[in-house]
Amino acid sequence: MNTLSNDTQQSINILAFDTSGDEASLALWAMGQMHKLSIPFGTGSHSQAACLIPMMQEILKENNISFQDLNVIATPTGPGSFTGIRLGLATAQGLLLSTRAQSFSPTTFQISVFEAWKIRKGSYLVTLSTKRDSFYTQAFDETLSPLFPGKIQTEKEVQDFLKHNPEMRRIDGPHNLGAENLILFYLHALSTNQDLYLKSLKGSLSELKDKSLDTFSPYYLHDPVFVKQKSWSL
Repeated sequence: MNTLSNDTQQSINILAFDTSGDEASLALWAMGQMHKLSIPFGTGSHSQAACLIPMMQEILKENNISFQDLNVIATPTGPGSFTGIRLGLATAQGLLLSTRAQSFSPTTFQISVFEAWKIRKGSYLVTLSTKRDSFYTQAFDETLSPLFPGKIQTEKEVQDFLKHNPEMRRIDGPHNLGAENLILFYLHALSTNQDLYLKSLKGSLSELKDKSLDTFSPYYLHDPVFVKQKSWSL
């Protein structure tokens, strides 16, 4: 699957983290190898916020890499935990402002479908629980291209879609995707457009910053039947 040259793989340093779910994950790609921390982050966005940067420092130190050595900062844009997504994107923005790194910010849908697609090629419908009686959904063809924008659907709507698309496999994806899948997805994307990537790395610092900052925005989906309530006041 990965057609990158060894020299290209060896030269890229990627820091990836996912705070879009209940459990955060962190991974580093350096010298052509994947590194993950075995210490759990704990649960909830508050504990993630407290330990995210220190654990980044730990994994970089273990591999003799500084933040300035990073080429890519990768984190998902959602959908997922509102607080977790904001934490991840805010952290990524701060790192982009202080380094020469570029951003890589796929959606949770894209990472979920890639995880299944790399094992078995085909078309997929990704369904992510909203923690209500519905799902965030998006369908992808065998080339990983989305067939429609992300939406919120009920179980009945999901079943109706699958009935009319029998070739489509369903992925009940969790929000805890693993930062290593962010890196593998990036390497796959890079291998399909290597020349463009290498050219962009040669651009000026301001050009890289403008390109990176434009890509980090949360991917929120709202239920169309949701009606915003007036706030209570005493």
